Amino acid sequence: GSTLRTVSAATGETIWTRDRISPESLIFGDELRLSVVSLRNAHCQLFDIRTGTLLAEHFDIPLNGILATVGTDPIVRQIRSSTHLVSRFDMRSGIPIWEYELPGTAMVRPDNGNRLVELHRDGQILIREQSTGSVIIEVQGQKQLLPGVFFIHETPTGYVLFTATPQRDFQSQIRPLNLQGSRQDKVEGSAYGIDGRTGRLLWTAEIEPQFFTTSQPRSLPFVVLACQSRRQPAGGFAVPVRSFPIRVLDTRTGKTLFTADEDSEVMSFRSEGNEETKQAAITYGTTIVQLDFSGAKKDPKPQQD
Repeated sequence: GSTLRTVSAATGETIWTRDRISPESLIFGDELRLSVVSLRNAHCQLFDIRTGTLLAEHFDIPLNGILATVGTDPIVRQIRSSTHLVSRFDMRSGIPIWEYELPGTAMVRPDNGNRLVELHRDGQILIREQSTGSVIIEVQGQKQLLPGVFFIHETPTGYVLFTATPQRDFQSQIRPLNLQGSRQDKVEGSAYGIDGRTGRLLWTAEIEPQFFTTSQPRSLPFVVLACQSRRQPAGGFAVPVRSFPIRVLDTRTGKTLFTADEDSEVMSFRSEGNEETKQAAITYGTTIVQLDFSGAKKDPKPQQD
């Protein structure tokens, strides 16, 4: 096993250690307590973070479907037959603080803050507080043809939710860009803009098969979709045409700000902006797309260099 060691931030001196900790353990907690969770053997331990005293130990908390953590408590999804169970377990007592049933065809993801986002087969989108499990936002999207996979892009005031349905155009095959160290998720179908403060559905847009890079700045009012595509010309015997489609989406309105279908390979792109001047730029290869957001009631006007 491994050794868990806590040290003083001020002096760097060791405060306490614990041996025989499973190497693949998850470690999380708050300013008072520390949870150590081994997924391999469902072993959960709760320590006093100041003294190392073992406060609780459990072997019966289902850990295979951990979604998120709240302080020292894990939120888990237990797979059943037609319905699943989402629960927040109190690490001190080992029993759920809250739990609710979720249809087996629904998908749930944590955001980067303290909420859970759900997409249901009937198109219903629910957003819950992780601390209580309570629904705080409920909007209705379009019915999913198949159990829906989705991905979230968070903005300063809410969410853009991209769905991912099977590719419909068999003549076009898309792949992610050759980006190093960046996660890219395939998206297609309905996308939704949701106001995180009012809970309103702001817009709905249809997205052609594309890839969404998750590491984009959340402070900017747009998101870039980009991929590499191979399209088979009519007739079926010609050499496939390779291109690099790019689409820039306004996260406030769902409108497309810029599109391009590049012949030259797009190896990377960079998005940046200035909050004071309301100017933004997207750079890929030798191309710079400039966006002007200074007009309060006008759509941003792209300029390509």
